[in-house]
Amino acid sequence: MLDAVLEDTANFFVEHLKKDVKITKIDQNVLKAWADTWKIINTRQPPNGGWDWEYKNNILHGKYKKNLIGIAVWGEGNSLCGLALCTKSKGNDVLSIHYIEGSPNENHPLKGYVFTIINTVLLQYGGLIKSNSIRIIDPVDTLISFYTSFGYKLNKKLLSHQKYCEKGMPK
Repeated sequence: MLDAVLEDTANFFVEHLKKDVKITKIDQNVLKAWADTWKIINTRQPPNGGWDWEYKNNILHGKYKKNLIGIAVWGEGNSLCGLALCTKSKGNDVLSIHYIEGSPNENHPLKGYVFTIINTVLLQYGGLIKSNSIRIIDPVDTLISFYTSFGYKLNKKLLSHQKYCEKGMPK
């Protein structure tokens, strides 16, 4: 089901952006591409990106196992443009974005579209599995207004000592 959503979403953005877009699950090939292209040039520091994606993927895989959703967004020339590690709750009620980052290459071919693409994947997938909402866990303060422009709201209560933005699924 997720594979079909990734393919359908990629096709939608190819048509609407008139750009090459491929969306895959995070696997060893993705992590190798990250290490070969991002890791060596990334000057960002957490929580503003700059994560060790291999480490984060392994940690979340151990914690969430089959509920982990790793998303890689690729652009023209097989350029790795974005990564996200997301989870679904046990009852599928909530999809959560734990980590999301666009390529540190300022000229990557999908600059400005990574969040839109990943958000669309989660909206489509969440609709199929009947999720109630999408959360962005511990959003960076400087990006909260960006997320609110997509309909997310900063929740005033903490979730496991972390703030989060949340958006209900369209009905």
